[in-house]
Amino acid sequence: LSDLGPVPPGDLATLPGLDWLPLQVDRENDAGYEKTFQYRGCPAYEKYIAGTQSGQIRILAFQHLLIEIDGFGVSAPVLHSALPEIDETGKKTAN
Repeated sequence: LSDLGPVPPGDLATLPGLDWLPLQVDRENDAGYEKTFQYRGCPAYEKYIAGTQSGQIRILAFQHLLIEIDGFGVSAPVLHSALPEIDETGKKTAN
């Protein structure tokens, strides 16, 4: 979880790791996939590489909190299993 501080919304995509923010991405092939989507109303990005079983999910909450989930040697469903445990503030939710 990173607090990006007070950044004007138009400048968010210029920050490292947020270049996906203004894009609509939906690519998939045998090597893996990459997509942008909404997670609980927040812009999100996911990339998964099948050959290395590695992936990342990025969620921008409240225009300044960057939630980052990384997995190595895991399947995409295992990576997704971290999503329900995080609310929009980046805190773990009760199970």
